Amino acid sequence: MQPLSLAGPWRVTPSYDPATRALPVEARPMTVPSNWYQQGWDQHGALWFARAVELPAGAAAWRLELDAVDYQCDVFWDGQRLGSHTGYFAPFSFTVPNTSGAHVLAIRVDSPLETARNWSLHKTQIKGVLSHHDTRPGGAWSADGQDASTGGIWGGVRLAPAQTAWIDRPRVTTLRASAATAELQVTAEVTPLGAAPAAVRWHVTSPIGATVASGDWTGRGRLEVSVTVRSPQLWWPREHGAAPLYKLHLSAGADRAATRFGIRTVVRDDNSRYRINGVPVFLRGTNYIGSLYLATLDRAVIQRDLDLMLRANINAVRVHAHVTSPAFYDLADELGLLVWQDFPLQWGYDDSPAFAQEAARQLHDMLELLGGHPSVIHWTAQNEAPWSSEWMTYKYPLYDPDQNRHLSAVLSAVLATDPSRPSQVNSGSAEHAWMGWYSGSYRDFARPQAHPILTEFGAQALPTLTTLRTILQPHQLWPLDANLAAWEYRNFQKHELTTIAKVQLGGSVEALIANTQAYQARLIQFAAENLRRQTWQPVTGIFHFMFVEHWPSMNWGIVDYLRTPKPGFSALRRAYQPVLAMAYPYQKGALRLHVANDRSKPEDVLIVVTRELAGKITYRRRVAHRLRASAVSAVDGTLARPAANETLRLVVTDLRNTPLSENVYAPGYFAE
Repeated sequence: MQPLSLAGPWRVTPSYDPATRALPVEARPMTVPSNWYQQGWDQHGALWFARAVELPAGAAAWRLELDAVDYQCDVFWDGQRLGSHTGYFAPFSFTVPNTSGAHVLAIRVDSPLETARNWSLHKTQIKGVLSHHDTRPGGAWSADGQDASTGGIWGGVRLAPAQTAWIDRPRVTTLRASAATAELQVTAEVTPLGAAPAAVRWHVTSPIGATVASGDWTGRGRLEVSVTVRSPQLWWPREHGAAPLYKLHLSAGADRAATRFGIRTVVRDDNSRYRINGVPVFLRGTNYIGSLYLATLDRAVIQRDLDLMLRANINAVRVHAHVTSPAFYDLADELGLLVWQDFPLQWGYDDSPAFAQEAARQLHDMLELLGGHPSVIHWTAQNEAPWSSEWMTYKYPLYDPDQNRHLSAVLSAVLATDPSRPSQVNSGSAEHAWMGWYSGSYRDFARPQAHPILTEFGAQALPTLTTLRTILQPHQLWPLDANLAAWEYRNFQKHELTTIAKVQLGGSVEALIANTQAYQARLIQFAAENLRRQTWQPVTGIFHFMFVEHWPSMNWGIVDYLRTPKPGFSALRRAYQPVLAMAYPYQKGALRLHVANDRSKPEDVLIVVTRELAGKITYRRRVAHRLRASAVSAVDGTLARPAANETLRLVVTDLRNTPLSENVYAPGYFAE
């Protein structure tokens, strides 16, 4: 028998008594899956979802499976409580009485506001950026920062039949891998329906569907099997090879389960380099929040975003302080994109032992849910925990510099249960390089860096005027100060823009758009190039902040909420080319060249240097150079700096004159 999908219209009401065993009369329809804010219901707190269900005959058992509910829910079947669940991203299930015929299913979903006492330093809901962030409606620090609830049944809902056993959480972990053999560990949870143990048949198929390993297992509880695959097709990140996916199949009688996986190893070596299958990979990353309303992130939307990332030469994505749609991880596996996965803890949380244990439970759920994806190469448990964030002294009068240390200790123990990939308990301010926006100047990126991984850098920029007109009312576009509250609600930061970045507002909204976009693009180019110039000394990975604006707002995205790229997108695309020639001031009036090669093979190349004025070439030079594998190398000699009104262009070609990359420095870039 096939599972019975319960997607479609449900009845929704704020008040309902499931003991009536009848559908609510005064209710409005709502599509499931969805987030209720996207369905026109703007509220925090609880809503009841109900629908009629016709349970077929013929199965030995049935259970209700829910892929994701935000945030807490209680489930009732014909008025009887089946159970409850807390947490917005993990799937869960309840066995239902096996009585065929008509039934009433009711689910109370609660997505409450944090209390005034807890908001925002002692939060109790594990929702990360879905509940507290600078890119949310209202921003991070206003009284409106919890607006626009993400509550709802946003994942799939179904009734699943079984005849012999439930087979849950199938996973394959690569223990060791080479071109000759791969040693794998297969795990699953097996729950027989009766007293007898279940006889489980398993087999592994290659990317073309051929069986490469098989076997039998009998028992109940945790299935663990060691598997050897000969001559495996290794999973590689882009630029290093293909991303082939194998499949694990398990069956107990007529009951089945399956999961895809890739064969690859990942370690972080003593120099903080990420090695995939032994090969060092420099992480050219971005931070990503596709949407707060995860039901809207279907495969087509995710595909569009990831295609844009690939166009921008991004090879790694930090899912910023949340767990996103399952389609994202599936597509990352298929495309060879690396994923730096954050647990949804953003800034400060309740310091009680009870909260720490709940966070540990949900972190374990995340490791189980996403641990089988070859794209996921790193876990982070919390972003900017209070104990690592001295800047909170200026935000919170009662700031405690030791807050959440116990929480971090508890989460560290959970992370240790997955030795198959690197992890860290906290992404602290030390790895968030906000020069040119929250402090200093963007030119500070030219200084030697102390931290090998920088997981945030960037600046805000307005979208195009066409997009901005869909965000603000016509009268709110200008003058700025008269409408600043509307702009700030949509994440605009005037103080940082004018006081630290020193961007001129200009005399019109058109001028402000141009000025902010030019500044964002300049900072991105300067920061990314200077960080890549320090490849392995000590920098091993960088993550720009932020890829896309996930709601009608104006913040750090290089792509606006309508998915229109800003000039910062082109700047990142150039700066993230796998092979990139970079110029930087060396001595007064002179430049030096470095060439980054993120590919794993050396190569002889030519660098074509031109200076241009008003579209005409004023200087041209060809330089032969030997690229080192997975490294940055200095080019012998120096170049004269271009005049203030000249453009400098660096083109790298192979010896057959096939272009490998092009870099451009606009007039004035090297102004002293």
